[in-house]
Amino acid sequence: MCFLLFKAAKIGNDLRFTNLDQRFENYFNKFSFAEIKILWDSHFLNAQKKTEAITQINDTIETIIEAIDNKPYGVSENNVLYAGLNELGGYHFFQTVIVGAIKVKVKNGAKLLFLGDNFELRLDSDSMEFESDFTDIKGRHITKIDFQIEEFDIKKLQDNKLTHILLSVKNHEIKFGKYEAFDEEE
Repeated sequence: MCFLLFKAAKIGNDLRFTNLDQRFENYFNKFSFAEIKILWDSHFLNAQKKTEAITQINDTIETIIEAIDNKPYGVSENNVLYAGLNELGGYHFFQTVIVGAIKVKVKNGAKLLFLGDNFELRLDSDSMEFESDFTDIKGRHITKIDFQIEEFDIKKLQDNKLTHILLSVKNHEIKFGKYEAFDEEE
């Protein structure tokens, strides 16, 4: 009902009524009771969905890792980083897929920073524009980002031991630790 009152007050200001009751009465006279109920129900459902989205994060790193067949490259508190090298037409790419809570729509690219013992490598995203995709799992998103990498940097990346990976995208900085799987056979 607050939504309708706000809408009515907004329209009422445009009509230049001086009495608040007159504005509401005039606004609601345009709609039948059924139309007002539909407006109210749709607002209530939207508000309920937003509340659920805020409180839902039941997705865990373990759940994500179990659901995806590939081995993770890194993990953070709420996201799993899958990655691999690829070559296309002589150009090399470090392709990443982030699965988890991060949800972004970007128009100015991203940066990936690899940090290790006496090692630092910074990569820029290949595309300036990308966005996260929804999944069937509530609160889980998939963000695909390709980063340009030079051939000589690939060797450095493979030869050095990483301590963590830092992804800077929009107003997010996500610190991934290198994923170390425990061998179940041992």
